Amino acid sequence: MVENLERLLTRTTRPQVERIIDIGAGSGNTLSRLHERGIGSRYVAVDVQARLPEAVRRTLPGIPVETLVVDTRSLPFEDGEFDLGLLSHVIEHIPDPRPVLRETARVARLVYIEVPLEGHFLLRVVRALRSIARPAEERGGHLHHFTRASLEHLVEEAGLAILATGLYYPEGLLRVNDASAVRRPAGRVKVRARRLVSRTLGPDFVARHYNGFAGLLATGRDERRNY
Repeated sequence: MVENLERLLTRTTRPQVERIIDIGAGSGNTLSRLHERGIGSRYVAVDVQARLPEAVRRTLPGIPVETLVVDTRSLPFEDGEFDLGLLSHVIEHIPDPRPVLRETARVARLVYIEVPLEGHFLLRVVRALRSIARPAEERGGHLHHFTRASLEHLVEEAGLAILATGLYYPEGLLRVNDASAVRRPAGRVKVRARRLVSRTLGPDFVARHYNGFAGLLATGRDERRNY
């Protein structure tokens, strides 16, 4: 995720970020990775879960991080107080993400949104088949299943201006998935097919059709002229 964010930031005219707010921060893993790469100097972690402060302290020991357990649709910060707002693997869990997108864009000059790409035809078929066999487990907490187009449509519908979008399939996830898949004959065929597709059609195609991820950098429409 951090590598994709860095690539997208280089496409803007103001890539340097110091003040970062992570919405839906969970245990603070994203902020930890940003700190390791020297990105940011002030960190704020926001979540609706009461366990947030303790979880962040465990993940980032000795690193000053402000933690807030609040409604993410109404943040107690000034307009433009942050250089970057993060919504990484968050909006697919929210019934209506638009108020959260708008509020994040209000307090942060740039907003990075990342989601799994689960909305294309093949995965819709797989989910439909799984829901028949295991209906209670099917959704896995995801209320929305995005494609690149549907993500961009939602962000624009919320009133944000898109600066850049990047698709990727993390190499670490590829290695884990491949190691598991090659234990089965059908899995070995799938791995070989994906590698062939990647070489011939490119990594964007793999990300789009093999449950990859989309990262999108946006800003409030009033801020667009600054980038």
